[in-house]
Amino acid sequence: MTTNQIKKIETTLDFLYEALSWTNLYYFTVKTLFQAIHDGYNLFHNSFFFTSYQAILNETLIGLSKIIVEHPDSISFDYLLNLVELSCKHFPHASKEEIQKSVTSHRHKIQSYQVLINKIKSQRDLNLAHSDRKLITQPDLIAAEPFIVLDEIEDLIEDLLTILNTYSIYLKQSEYDLSHMKGKAQQDVAYLVSIYNETLTGM
Repeated sequence: MTTNQIKKIETTLDFLYEALSWTNLYYFTVKTLFQAIHDGYNLFHNSFFFTSYQAILNETLIGLSKIIVEHPDSISFDYLLNLVELSCKHFPHASKEEIQKSVTSHRHKIQSYQVLINKIKSQRDLNLAHSDRKLITQPDLIAAEPFIVLDEIEDLIEDLLTILNTYSIYLKQSEYDLSHMKGKAQQDVAYLVSIYNETLTGM
């Protein structure tokens, strides 16, 4: 039973890390495209950059909604914290008291993002998972939907990674890492933008 429970915790941590990794990559790609536009590149005049930005932004929000919006059947951070709380004795590198304190702290941390989580859920339900009829019947309500700030997403991703690493250290004294993705996204987008800019200049 102990081996099975440890495997379940490890698999959950790895699953959430992979999901967070993709979401993090989507996020930094979107942020880098947005920054390039802010720096004066008219990328939205190009259909490839415009559609890429919108599609990857949608994937960022969908990815976050999968792991942070509570649902009884989903593999989410809420599920992880519940699993950890019920499995204190299976963590060899932390006491029961340490684990319970961490779970409580992490629930409070996630709760501090509730306004952002509600905005992500709203976008998912209105536009991303399906096209809600309110888009037609209540357009004024839709127009009043609060705007999601990109920096809010970055802070949330960083805190979710911290949560994963806490229990990974408690379980196997190892950490997950997302640090390489920011530079990779910036490098790749900068390369594509430079090619586009050179093409425009050469016309």
